[in-house]
Amino acid sequence: QLGDGTTLDRTTPGPVAGGLRFRSIEANGEHTCGVAADGAHYCWGDNRAGQLGDGTRRSRTRPVRAGG
Repeated sequence: QLGDGTTLDRTTPGPVAGGLRFRSIEANGEHTCGVAADGAHYCWGDNRAGQLGDGTRRSRTRPVRAGG
């Protein structure tokens, strides 16, 4: 759920893939969502129940625009 395009464990924070900059980010144990600097919403991580808001049930290792 780090959004860096990998499934590796990390002990320090790092940038998400795609060069996006976020105003805010919220994370739980299975997925992460954030509001980008331009106001767009992005999510990544587990998506078995469609919780990423991209219209699929495909889990993502990189941010995907939600509701768009």
